[in-house]
Amino acid sequence: MARLYKQPGTKNWSIAYNYRGKRIRKSLGTSDTKLAKAALKKLQAELERSSAFNVPARLLSAEQMCRDWELHLEARGRNGKPNADRLRRFFRFLGDPEPHDVLPSDIERWKNSRAAKVSSSTVKRDCDCVFSAFRYVFDLELIEKNPAEKIKKPTIPKKLVEFLTIAEVQELLQVAKEFRGGCAYAMIALALHTGLRQAEVRYLNREDIDFNARLVKVRSKEGWTPKTDEEREVPINDELFEILVEFYRENCCTSTDSDSTGRLCHHATPLFHHDDGSRLGRTFCRKILRDIARLSELKCTWHTLRHTFASLLVQAGAPLFAVSKLLGHASYATTEKHYARLVPAERSREVNLLKFKHRNLEQYPPGTRRFLKIT
Repeated sequence: MARLYKQPGTKNWSIAYNYRGKRIRKSLGTSDTKLAKAALKKLQAELERSSAFNVPARLLSAEQMCRDWELHLEARGRNGKPNADRLRRFFRFLGDPEPHDVLPSDIERWKNSRAAKVSSSTVKRDCDCVFSAFRYVFDLELIEKNPAEKIKKPTIPKKLVEFLTIAEVQELLQVAKEFRGGCAYAMIALALHTGLRQAEVRYLNREDIDFNARLVKVRSKEGWTPKTDEEREVPINDELFEILVEFYRENCCTSTDSDSTGRLCHHATPLFHHDDGSRLGRTFCRKILRDIARLSELKCTWHTLRHTFASLLVQAGAPLFAVSKLLGHASYATTEKHYARLVPAERSREVNLLKFKHRNLEQYPPGTRRFLKIT
């Protein structure tokens, strides 16, 4: 049902009508009664045609949106359950409304409530999840308006990356070598020598280690893709080569890995796995490194190992562009932002190109000599 009306104190006509369970009001921008009636007649015809030939879209429920968002992330190789749980907590805070009923003010109220309880980085992660979910269902035309479109995300103070010194790396590897389980030492050494992310280390298969070419191949697997959706190859240096060869002999070379001629066979099985052959989980790997770091009296995460790889390379003189390719960054700017400060020698060399002390002043025009400090 559509009708014409005028707001108090205005001359222009407005129109009000119901569409897909929502009451919509908007101004027609004219004070002419004939034009307003013509617009009303046209709108009524469109609403009748829409109801006669088009089946109205099913209203998306909050739980259905959470499930769809989880499936979407899982299809892209990401862990969808934690993000779906974040989205459920968001709807629970608002009283479980339908997604199309969420207003920008509701999101702002939720964001301020989270900021009073948790850190700014946690708020940003929650906002990233909620904003992305609403953008996803809006792009699929499951909701008519994106309430998070104009909401600003919280800003996080930039922190310098933390990395281990060479002495701390040696201590960590020594403790890892004596730690229970044969894979901890090889996994940590692999992360330190290649800069692979934790998930990239966990999803390595035996066939991804090319001992002949001395390469670690980061490739997509069923149900998982690298973070930037780009496969890459990272060289294996001499130290890591010896560690991997020893690990492979002790843990991967069994009678089932050889054919009738005794030649080693590579299988699409996890390089690092449990006793039953299943791939190591994220929580399990975190616990291993946490226990080893505690024994080493160090503060260290898997991403700290990645920062250590890049930072020590840059300090040793490796070009930032080469480090960016080894890390698999989608943009060179990301590498520059985190590690450019670790090139003090290069900065000193560039600054020393500027010299104000000259013996020969004839090369300078007389009007410029007063700007030079001559000693």
